[in-house]
Amino acid sequence: MMIRTKKLHLIQLKVLFALLITLSMIGAVFAPHSVDAATKEYTSYKKLKLGMTATDVAKSLYGKSYKKYIQKEHGVTTLNHDVILSEIKDDYALYAFSFYPYDEKMIIGLYSACI
Repeated sequence: MMIRTKKLHLIQLKVLFALLITLSMIGAVFAPHSVDAATKEYTSYKKLKLGMTATDVAKSLYGKSYKKYIQKEHGVTTLNHDVILSEIKDDYALYAFSFYPYDEKMIIGLYSACI
């Protein structure tokens, strides 16, 4: 009788040990942890703010070679980028650009006014 309870006790310990190992592995896999997957391009887009000039945006995105990415149009410095909205009047010029990094839509409006 004593041998049977000892075997039963060992089996219960093995099952408990296997259960603890399994639970700890599941906890390690599904535990919340921080992931820093931000790339250089994404972090540069995050630096853009509303109201920045075209020169500021070009410097922020392209660094030292920013002058290749700006142009003068109607007396206003703008980006060599697709314009979403351009409104040219006698006393002002309005250009709006947008940037879409990855799948997240982050619309940045740039307004250059001086003619």
